[in-house]
Amino acid sequence: MLSVSVFIMFLSIWCLYAISGKVEYVKTGLTLILSKNSRAATIGSLLLFAVSVVLLCLSYGLVAGIFSALVLWMTLASSIVLLAPAQRIKWFHIVIFLMATGTLEVLYF
Repeated sequence: MLSVSVFIMFLSIWCLYAISGKVEYVKTGLTLILSKNSRAATIGSLLLFAVSVVLLCLSYGLVAGIFSALVLWMTLASSIVLLAPAQRIKWFHIVIFLMATGTLEVLYF
C-alpha cells in the first residue's frame, strides 16, 4: 500500500511541476500534454494527492498518515525540483523504484 501511495503522490507532484510556468525546460510527451491542459492537470493532481493521503491514513491511522503524507510530499517535491530540470528522471527509473519498493513491501509486510 505504501509503494502505491508513493507512486500516486509522485504523479501528483509531477502534474503540478509540469504546469509550472516558472520552470524552463524542454517539455515532451506527457509533460507537454499536461502543460497544455493546466486546469485538468491541477484537478487531477489534487485528486491523486487526496487518494494518496487516504491510502496512507488507512494504512497508518489518521495522524501518522497525514504526517507521512507531508513528509513524502516534501521529499518527492524536492527530488523532482532538483532532478527534473537536468532530465535525470526517466520512466525506467520510476518503474524500477516502484518494483523495488513493492517487492520490499511484500517481503516485510
